[in-house]
Amino acid sequence: MFVVNARGRSPPLPVGFYGNAFAFAVAACTAGRLRESPVEEVVSMVTAAKARAASDGYVQSVADLMAQRGGGRGCTAGRRRRR
Repeated sequence: MFVVNARGRSPPLPVGFYGNAFAFAVAACTAGRLRESPVEEVVSMVTAAKARAASDGYVQSVADLMAQRGGGRGCTAGRRRRR
């Protein structure tokens, strides 16, 4: 799992939006395939997953899902929950 920048996509972010804009990408395979594959194949899997996640359609899909579920109340590094 890794992060893909979501800025500069179509449609663009609203004017005045200063928050984070990213989506997570995943390259998945079994442990056996990972262990037995040459490093070039593993790099290709990651590259393909990153390309899919960087597409405008994927980022828009993530944004739509977040809106449907009530916003992006995820946990990020450095953020602490107030009690």
